[in-house]
Amino acid sequence: MCIRIKGLDSDIKYNSGTPLEQQIDDSKEVVINYDPKDPDISKFICEMERLCRTGVSTNVKVDFVHNNYLKGIKAKKQVNRLTKDLSLNEAIKILTNLQSNTDKALEELSSFCKNKY
Repeated sequence: MCIRIKGLDSDIKYNSGTPLEQQIDDSKEVVINYDPKDPDISKFICEMERLCRTGVSTNVKVDFVHNNYLKGIKAKKQVNRLTKDLSLNEAIKILTNLQSNTDKALEELSSFCKNKY
């Protein structure tokens, strides 16, 4: 059990056969205990990369324990970078929604002003 997904009331093991966004939907934290023999870690990292590419954003904290393996340290750096990318995706979504709402409000205001005169 190298990858655990912890929610408010649950603690489940990562399933590489299920999409990651479905597993971390209601979760608060993912704990990865690096084991060089576990193939799920590379699958988890591939899933995180897919989430970054598709623009999915999550607010889940990832805690990575590298267990003094060099590949574990590299994987930890990669996971930290991907976590930042996911946070950036969230910021971009917020800014895009804000801009869209502002454009709609300005369009309504413009329409109101045209009808007034």
